[in-house]
Amino acid sequence: MHEAWKAAADRFALVSLVQHVALYVVAAVFFARGRSMERIVDWCLAAAFATSAAALLATPGARAGGALAAALAALWARDARRPVNRFYLAATPRPRLVLMAVLAAYGAMYPGYAEGLPAVFFSPYGVLLQPTLLVALATANSGERTDRVLHWALAATGLSWGIVGAAAEGLLRNVPLLVTSAYAVPIALGVGGRRTPPDGDGQSMRAIRDRMYGRWTLLPGPKKPRYGRR
Repeated sequence: MHEAWKAAADRFALVSLVQHVALYVVAAVFFARGRSMERIVDWCLAAAFATSAAALLATPGARAGGALAAALAALWARDARRPVNRFYLAATPRPRLVLMAVLAAYGAMYPGYAEGLPAVFFSPYGVLLQPTLLVALATANSGERTDRVLHWALAATGLSWGIVGAAAEGLLRNVPLLVTSAYAVPIALGVGGRRTPPDGDGQSMRAIRDRMYGRWTLLPGPKKPRYGRR
């Protein structure tokens, strides 16, 4: 099985490059604006699982992973059409955000497959299931609210595929996926804890205004008024 994964990563290296660029652009815009981007994040991850499904289904010996990736792509696309996920990070405990950022970075630079190319762009995110699951689970675990069906599907797939990966390529490389998947279980149960943001749990007029501007455009909202001038 490891040989099939290696063949898929080599054959679809350019797909990984495209998916990495999309991931970094969406992340940069998200953090620069500091507002919710549910549909854009959903579509970014749906596309990553879709390309993973296509790559794995086209590779003999890796088609079981392709079927799982296709199912997860459909779940992300379903939420993108009518978003339930809310990636309002102010409500997430900071230790969890730091941990999930580290795990997502590991997924985006998944080791052992770049073949001498920069792993930050050519690791198999968007091709193999393990790194794509890592980034998706870290994103879901960081949000204020996620679709329960999607979150449980990610957690169950991550745990099962982490065990498969540990048998195929060693435990050490798959520990991050198993940790992220296990971390998702209490969050999906609703007992993961959350922090009260400084603006009254995101319901202040300022937070509502930010979400209104953030929903429809990638551009920043209007500048703050300068008091003291007409």
